[in-house]
Amino acid sequence: MTASSQPTAPQDINLDDFETKYRSGPWLNRFVFILSIFLATAHIYINTIATLPELWVSAFHFSGFGILCALLIPANPKWRDSKTALCIDGAIVFALIGMVLYIVFFEDALYARGVTFNTSDWIVSSMAVLLSLELIRRTSGWFIPFLILVALTYVVLWGSWLGGMFNFPGLSLETLLYRSFFSTDGMFGSISRISWSFVFMFILFGAFLVKSGAGDFIIDLSRSLASKMIGGPGFVAVLGSGLMGFSIRLLCCQYSIHWCHYHSINA
Repeated sequence: MTASSQPTAPQDINLDDFETKYRSGPWLNRFVFILSIFLATAHIYINTIATLPELWVSAFHFSGFGILCALLIPANPKWRDSKTALCIDGAIVFALIGMVLYIVFFEDALYARGVTFNTSDWIVSSMAVLLSLELIRRTSGWFIPFLILVALTYVVLWGSWLGGMFNFPGLSLETLLYRSFFSTDGMFGSISRISWSFVFMFILFGAFLVKSGAGDFIIDLSRSLASKMIGGPGFVAVLGSGLMGFSIRLLCCQYSIHWCHYHSINA
C-alpha cells in the first residue's frame, strides 16, 4: 500500500541559517549603506565636475572600497562575530583614511626633499602596500598576493641573481615604495584610473537599471515585440541584450566624450 503524496506547504528561507564570511549587524549595515551612497555620489562628482589630481582620486577610490572590505570581510571567517577582530578592522579603516590624507597633505613635501623618504614616508607607503595585500587576500585568496610578493621581491631582491633574459639589476626599496604609492606606476596607476572611472560608472548604471526596474522594462518590451514571432525566445534575447547594451554604451560614450574633453583642456 503506497502512502498518498500530499503537497507540502512552502517554507520561508531564513538567511541566518546559512554560513557566510561577511560581517553583519544593524549599525554596521546602516553605516555601510551610508558609506556606499557617499562613495557613489563622490564618484559621480569626480567623474563629471571635479578636477582633482588623479593620484588623489585613485587613493580615495582604493581607500573607500578598502574600508568596505575591512568592515564586511573579517580576516578569518571564524572571526565574523568577534569584537576584537572588529576593533582591529576599525584600526585598518582609520589607517586607510590616514593614507589618503597623507597623500593629499604631504606629497608636495616629498618632492620638496628631492623624493627622499623620511620616517613617515616609509611607514605610510609600507603600510599601504601591506594593507592592499591583506585586502586582496580577504577577497580573492592567497594566490594573487603570492604573485604580487614574487614580483615585488624580484624587483628588489632576487632579480639580480638570475641570468640571461630574466636578469634585472634591481631597484632600491625606497624606489619601489615610491613607485608603488606616490606615483602612477603602481597601486594608483592606469588600472586604478580605469576602475574609478569607466568600471565604477558602468557598474553604478547597471545597478540603477536593476533597482529602478528599467532592466525589467527592457525585457518586457522585448518580449512584447518579439515573443509571437517564429523563434521568439531567441529574438527576445537578442533584442533585450541589444537594448540593454545600447543604453549602457550610450552612457559610456557620453562619459568618454566628457573625459576626453576634460583631459584635452587640462593637458
